[in-house]
Amino acid sequence: MKINKKLKFLYKNRRQEQVGMYLRNQNLKDKTFQRLMQTQE
Repeated sequence: MKINKKLKFLYKNRRQEQVGMYLRNQNLKDKTFQRLMQTQE
């Protein structure tokens, strides 16, 4: 199962917190996101 389908399944089954944690972790891994957030502060 692809990650998009897994996330959609989790979201539809009241697991929004897990979806949010996954997305947060992906953003933390992304170096460009970290730089963007530093410039926002």
